[in-house]
Amino acid sequence: MALHVIASLFLKPEHAQAAEAELRSMVAKTRTEPGNRRYDLFREQDGSPTLHLYEIYDDQAAFDAHLASPYFGEFRTKSADWFTAPPVIKVLSAIDVAE
Repeated sequence: MALHVIASLFLKPEHAQAAEAELRSMVAKTRTEPGNRRYDLFREQDGSPTLHLYEIYDDQAAFDAHLASPYFGEFRTKSADWFTAPPVIKVLSAIDVAE
């Protein structure tokens, strides 16, 4: 069963541009991972610096592999002080979704 993830990143305004650039790079890499079905980056329309990722993986193992990837680790290290609050990561199991 597919694993769906929604990650919300609450960025300090002065780091929003750098975070977006780093995440755009990570999007391209993550989309090539085995077991990744979707990895999309969103910003809020109100102009706030909050970014969101919508991710779908084949299973928990594919998600775990993403979290263990070198570029994910690099992003975590580089962005450690970029946030106003800890990221909120929601891992969801589908009940009724369009495929």
